[in-house]
Amino acid sequence: IVANHPNTFMDPIVIASFVRQQVYFLANGSLFKSSVKRWMLSQINMVPIYRKEDSGGKSPDNREVFRKCYEFLKGGGTLIIFPEGTSVNERRLRKLKTGTARIALGAEQEYDFDLDLKILTIGLNYSDARRFRSNLLVNVDEIIQVADYREDYEKDNFKTAKALTHDIGERLAAH
Repeated sequence: IVANHPNTFMDPIVIASFVRQQVYFLANGSLFKSSVKRWMLSQINMVPIYRKEDSGGKSPDNREVFRKCYEFLKGGGTLIIFPEGTSVNERRLRKLKTGTARIALGAEQEYDFDLDLKILTIGLNYSDARRFRSNLLVNVDEIIQVADYREDYEKDNFKTAKALTHDIGERLAAH
C-alpha cells in the first residue's frame, strides 16, 4: 500500500485501520537511533529505511531492509509505504522516492515474478492536516499489477523502477 503523507501521526493509523492483515511500515531510519526507540518502533511493526538526505548525501545501504521486505512480501505480507519520504503539512504531492518500486520489482525478480504483488495507491486529503479531528477523505485507487512491468524490468531495471514510480505518482496526484 502506498499513500501520500500529509500527517505524520495519523496517516499510518488511518490506513492500517482499513487493513485486516498485519502490516509493516517503512519509516525514516533516523527515528531508530536510540535502542529504546528502536525497540518501541519495532513493536509496532515499523522497519527503518535509510535516506540519502539523512546520510550526509551519500547513498545508504538498504539491502538488508529490502531483503526483509522481500521475505515479508513472499509470505503474503502487506507493507505500507509513504514514497514521498517525509511528511509535510501541505496540500500537494511531493517528489516520490523510487524505493516502493525497487522493493516491489526486486521482490518479484527474487522469486521469478511468481508473487503476484499488487500496489494499491491511497490518497489522503485532510481539511486541515495540522488540526486533530479534521475531516479526512480517503481515496482508494485500482491496484497496479507489478508483474505487468516484468518485461521492461528484465531489460532495464533502473528505468522500469523510475517508470513504476512515475505511475504511482500519477495515481496519487489524481487523488
